[in-house]
Amino acid sequence: MPKQFRIGHASLLIAIGLAACGMPFGCDEKKDKPNVVPLTGKVIAVDLKKNDITVEYQLPKRQDKAVDTAKVTEATEIQINGVVGKLSDIKVGEHIRGDVLVEGKGESRVLTVLRIYVDRAAP
Repeated sequence: MPKQFRIGHASLLIAIGLAACGMPFGCDEKKDKPNVVPLTGKVIAVDLKKNDITVEYQLPKRQDKAVDTAKVTEATEIQINGVVGKLSDIKVGEHIRGDVLVEGKGESRVLTVLRIYVDRAAP
């Protein structure tokens, strides 16, 4: 086999290997998928200064209830009876449903609300 072909063949194999690993980052890097969880619960508090909402909810697969506070951003979609709303429109005691992005674990985890839906009874 000609020397030129062997060098070209080896280069091609290296290039395929690097492409499969996601160059330039390498094969060892793990790409974490966003952890988005559905949430249904009762509003315990709304902090307009911090843009936080605190919700009490049932833990999945358990009888225990939990309370968590999550950040509401400008990108958070808020709908009240199908109409676009804002954090200040949500009242303590209301039942909400939505989706929360959970980043990190344990004490350092950060919760960011992606969507909040409120269904109010007609007056």
